[in-house]
Amino acid sequence: MKAPSEMDVVLIGGGHAHVEVLRSLAMKPVEKLRLTVVARDTVTPYSGMLPGYLAGIYRHAEAHIDLRPLCARSGARLIHASATGLDVDQRKVLFEGRPPLHFDLASLDIGSTPAASGIKGAGEHAIPVKPVDGFLGRWRAVEDALQGRKEAFHLTVVGGGAGGLEVCLGLRHRLLTQFGNDLALDVTLVSDGATLLPRHGAGVRRRMEKALADAGVRVHKNKRVDAIEADQVQCSDGTAVASDATVLVTGAAPASWLGSTGLTLDADGFVAVDAMLRSTSHPLSGRPEILLPTHRAR
Repeated sequence: MKAPSEMDVVLIGGGHAHVEVLRSLAMKPVEKLRLTVVARDTVTPYSGMLPGYLAGIYRHAEAHIDLRPLCARSGARLIHASATGLDVDQRKVLFEGRPPLHFDLASLDIGSTPAASGIKGAGEHAIPVKPVDGFLGRWRAVEDALQGRKEAFHLTVVGGGAGGLEVCLGLRHRLLTQFGNDLALDVTLVSDGATLLPRHGAGVRRRMEKALADAGVRVHKNKRVDAIEADQVQCSDGTAVASDATVLVTGAAPASWLGSTGLTLDADGFVAVDAMLRSTSHPLSGRPEILLPTHRAR
């Protein structure tokens, strides 16, 4: 049983911000703090290195962080499970198939998935790039199916942001490295925006568009995807893009269980936070305490 003066802090999710919290506490422990990490995966990927990992620049161990030794060094308990909700009034993390976990202070760093609402067939036929472990597993199945393939392989990446472009080029390089001239490869990038990389400067956009052109990637702009089928992508203007594998690298969508927590959410369904990344409905006060070191993991 904990001492009355101890505080139970629960880090929900093994994202980048929580990794940094663990690293900091390993170097400088905090007295009277009992730390617990709840994570679906004990080996967490660093998503910014995913395109380089796909391209073969990084090894698996270089692009992933093992939470187990990090938790051990920081004195944290690690619960290998997926949180399914929060009872903020009772200060409990909820799970399926196991008892709830009490917290005095909780922090959410659960990441996101690519937004696919409104895209018919996305759940059945698309390969979302997040969660990364799920993506890597499904991509391995794609590569296994390509062994001995004689006909052309059509790869489509949906998303015109930095992640979409990097994943597109990384997957192309990976396939060419593995299969070389034995695979007739056709790669297409589809974006609903008028320009690629809308949040970047003109110089970056020019260089990336040149990289795509040099790689022979076909680019479709201003094309909103309406449906994804087993062998093609359908756009709202009637454009049909042949696709044997469709990878989603679109904007972030929140975890579905956030809506049942009682926390105030923003218009996109993420937890509404203030300038200090605290829940606007449950800040550090006499009410249940929720901190969010990262709002959206993209």
